[in-house]
Amino acid sequence: NATFSQDSSNGAETASFLKDTEGGAELLLQNFPQEEAGKETVVYADETYDDGNLTESASRELLASFVLEGNPEFSGKDISDKLSAIFAETAQFETPILYTEKNARVTENAPDYFKTYGNAVIDVIALHKEANAENVLPPFDRLLKSGDEEAAHTLSDTAEEYRKLASSALEIPAPAKILPLHIHFVNTVHAIGNSVADMSSAEKDPLRGLVGFSIYIKELEQAREILSAINQIFVSEKITFTQYESGYAWRNFKQ
Repeated sequence: NATFSQDSSNGAETASFLKDTEGGAELLLQNFPQEEAGKETVVYADETYDDGNLTESASRELLASFVLEGNPEFSGKDISDKLSAIFAETAQFETPILYTEKNARVTENAPDYFKTYGNAVIDVIALHKEANAENVLPPFDRLLKSGDEEAAHTLSDTAEEYRKLASSALEIPAPAKILPLHIHFVNTVHAIGNSVADMSSAEKDPLRGLVGFSIYIKELEQAREILSAINQIFVSEKITFTQYESGYAWRNFKQ
């Protein structure tokens, strides 16, 4: 788990964005369709996101499977086995591709451009400070325990903030050497937003909420790995940041 220094003015926001979660529950993983977006794509027109009711769909599929088999009598184990099969199909993990390299702004692999990029990423994360684990896990806990509508609204707002973060990050010019990782990071952050949106619907659609939580944990870990890989490029290029620069926070992303 990464730890983050507070020496940088934006260190706290960066730490909060990637705050680790406790517990290592077995996670269900959702499959998203692959889509390629044009430059004009906006964050709210995401064709990779489907907000249909997964719980109702799974229930209908479960009932239909028994009807088709002509089995009017079935045990709890039969139901459990069917549900496991539905989960296995529904809960697969793959980050949706909303943006590609053609959507990005590319710069040269020069020291000044690396430094500009490094500072800008941390600044953008700090700008969207509401996109953080403190606005996800506690509200989700309250939503599950009490059906707190305010918690659901907090999750919806946080999901929107993650998507805005992805949109803002996309505008950062990236050195060619970093570009593939940068696009991967943008798509991952957008997927985090989608997963939090799924979590917000847990009261009305428990299956979607559970799958959303699973995706959130996976995508958050993936974001850490991407940022660590970007930091490795800074190290290999001998790019350093002083404690007075936003990019000073990158020293915490060590593989």
